[in-house]
Amino acid sequence: MPAQTIDLDITLSPKQADALEALLSTNRDMAHLFALLYGGAARGGKSWLGGILGFILSMRYPKIRGFIGRETLKDARLSVLEGTMKKISDKYKWNSWWSFNGQDNIIKFVNGSTISLLELAYRPSDPKYDRFGSYEYTWGWIEEAQQCPFGAYEVLRVRIGQYMNDVYNIAPILLLTSNPGKNWIKTRFYNPWKNGTLSIHMAFIQALATDNPYRELSTDNNLASISDDAQRARLKDGDWEFSDDPQSIMSWDLLDSMRHTEFKNGPKKMAVDVARMGDDSTVAVIGRGNKIDTVLERKKQTIDITAAWIRDIMSGQNILPENVIIDVVGLGGGVVDTLRSKRIPGFGLNVKAFSGGSKATRKGKQTEFNNMRAQSYFLLREAAEDKQCLLEINDVEFDLLAEELTGLHYKIDEKKVVVEKKEDYKKRLGRSPDRADAVTMFYSIDAVAQNKVTFRAR
Repeated sequence: MPAQTIDLDITLSPKQADALEALLSTNRDMAHLFALLYGGAARGGKSWLGGILGFILSMRYPKIRGFIGRETLKDARLSVLEGTMKKISDKYKWNSWWSFNGQDNIIKFVNGSTISLLELAYRPSDPKYDRFGSYEYTWGWIEEAQQCPFGAYEVLRVRIGQYMNDVYNIAPILLLTSNPGKNWIKTRFYNPWKNGTLSIHMAFIQALATDNPYRELSTDNNLASISDDAQRARLKDGDWEFSDDPQSIMSWDLLDSMRHTEFKNGPKKMAVDVARMGDDSTVAVIGRGNKIDTVLERKKQTIDITAAWIRDIMSGQNILPENVIIDVVGLGGGVVDTLRSKRIPGFGLNVKAFSGGSKATRKGKQTEFNNMRAQSYFLLREAAEDKQCLLEINDVEFDLLAEELTGLHYKIDEKKVVVEKKEDYKKRLGRSPDRADAVTMFYSIDAVAQNKVTFRAR
């Protein structure tokens, strides 16, 4: 089936033109998805680029399928369809090319091509995004990707390149448009781009408002007048490191200060956050005194293998049982049970048990806590403010930890600090905050009494 020749006279900014050239390049590898993150600030022309891409592909190639995803369908319809697609269509007189089926949320083109509007929000009834599993697409666009759960991104990216790509020799492409965010887009796109390690199958083009010559006249003044420093740096300057939320447990600057704290010697210690579910990781952090210098990660280990792994680390690094703390929620209880068992040869190690839901044992400088989890996180914050915590971990591990610690929320309820539940945060973050939990436990060892209660294996 031949592609249709269309004569388009469209106006783009230089950054938009670069992005479109990269996405539509005929030299793309047909065997690999090409994912491009565009934006990183407000008013840089992100949505306009996505809309133009959708129109060009759908009008040029009959019967292809694309999607536009946003966190909610309401946002997709009001912001993308009404706010972008219709404006582009009106500007370039493309209205005769397409219509919108509101019942199915599908944009239908006269040549048989379609663009589906998708809701990407996490649903408890569909934790693995199986609702997307049977779909096949030629291309895709995720708008406001900083709001998109990682699970939705992971499922949808493998659905692209499955429909008519071979017929037209179109490489599978995914456009992500976003403002700075502390989640998977930063870890998987921005950080590798900044470090010069981004895969050849991925790209990031930073576009600020000043890169868009077609921005509204009031744009610069509006962005400059944002009163909140963090929001202004994020939306005006495209600063990924300064996008701190006032509800967050830890700011980026505070966490970064932990890399420059003075070392204070002490016993060798280890904290372990044991995987609760199949996709979670078991993470161990190890250090001495006030310093963490090692992060180890394991996936899909059984209770006995995890217990043996911890025992071997303790033996190899001469870590005493009273200086080892393990989260007992989920499978962790079984790990602690195994390590403490005197009936299993090579064990009988009386390690400490951490239960985040248990009663708090300490108070903060000016606060109380509703449970041990809130205590451990908030006391870490206070210890960091007092320059008591040192991180000597590599940049990759630091970025992952920073993503987890700076994104976790807290609130004050009845004069007590309440930290966001792990499962709720996991939905926003796109993975379990295992590193953050392990680090907070490491610095909470002295606040947890030696617990000799036996936990039944789960």
